[in-house]
Order: sequence, then structure tokens, then C-alpha cells
Amino acid sequence: AIVDDFRLRMVEQLDLRNEASHLRRFIKNFENDSDVEFPYPIDEYVHEKVLVESFLTDARPILEYTGCDEETKRRLADIGLKAVMKMLLLDNLVHGDLHPGNVMVTKKKYAAAPEAKAQAASSWLHWLGLGGGGGGGDG
Repeated sequence: AIVDDFRLRMVEQLDLRNEASHLRRFIKNFENDSDVEFPYPIDEYVHEKVLVESFLTDARPILEYTGCDEETKRRLADIGLKAVMKMLLLDNLVHGDLHPGNVMVTKKKYAAAPEAKAQAASSWLHWLGLGGGGGGGDG
């Protein structure tokens, strides 16, 4: 029974239409969060074995921020922690592959701090690979 359940879960992960469905749920779950953004599936190219997603050209891998100032590091950590806790505790759908290559960062200026130096980082969690969502329920 355990092996059969494991097999079923693995087969589900190989169908990229399920991953597109998870992306849509993440987008819906974070629609009111201006700091976290997920790529959206381009539906006409979604197939069992193919998933094409939107792409941010100005996004940089989070590892490029390891040497940034402490305020930006704290801001990124705060955004990331809040996003993961929301997924885990409120949405019951967790990104199952949060390695540094799947977390991208863009800089944006907030109206309250127009100086170039006062830019805050906003993370963009990118859903890639076969690390599907965990959890069940309706989100």
C-alpha cells in the first residue's frame, strides 16, 4: 500500500498539468501580497510533458544578494519567511522545491522612499522542476 501510494504521487508529479494547476493556486493564494509573485502558466503550451511559464527578465537569483546590505537581507528574509509560513499554515499548499535557483529577486522603489538607495527587495518565488506542492485540502 505504501509503495503504491508513493508510485501514485510520483506519477502525479510527472504530469506537468498538475504543476500548472499548483501555479494557479499559488497565484490565487498570493494575489493580495505585493511582495511575492509566481510565474503563470501559458495555458496554450501546457501539456502532460510540457510546462511553459511567464518569465521576469529583470529578476536575479537570490544568491546574488548574499553580499548585500543588512537591511535588504532582513527584508528578503522577512518576505521569504512570511511566504513560507502562509503556504504552510494558511494555504495548505507548500512549494516543494524552494532551492536558491527557484527564488528570484527584483528591486522596486516604494513611493514612500524615492531615493535610489532606499530600494527594497521583493522576492519572486519561481515554481520549477518536479518539486510539486505538498499538502492537500482546498488552500
